[in-house]
Amino acid sequence: TTLSEEREHLLHDVQSTKSAKVNLESRVADMEKERKLLSGRILDMFNEKTKIMSKLVEQESQTERAQEDLTSAQKELSEAKKAASKVASAAEKVTSPLPDIPVTGSVEPFDQHDADS
Repeated sequence: TTLSEEREHLLHDVQSTKSAKVNLESRVADMEKERKLLSGRILDMFNEKTKIMSKLVEQESQTERAQEDLTSAQKELSEAKKAASKVASAAEKVTSPLPDIPVTGSVEPFDQHDADS
């Protein structure tokens, strides 16, 4: 091959290399844009996760309070049942029939006419 052909090949190689460099730089720029986009999405997802975790902690706290309220209400109900049982027992004693007391003598029927005069 002649010197000019060799020079022609080298120029072609240089052009190919420059073209490849431009393509690679363009791809690097696109990848950098994509990286920034993904970083933004990751940050958004992290913020969303933080919100969800915060809500979860709040719900756990509400669940604990509700459990405490339930336990307290169960204790109150138990105490109220005991008190009601005592009241019912006392009422039963009060309302139990009195022993029969024999009545001596006669009992006259009540007459409204006699009461008016």
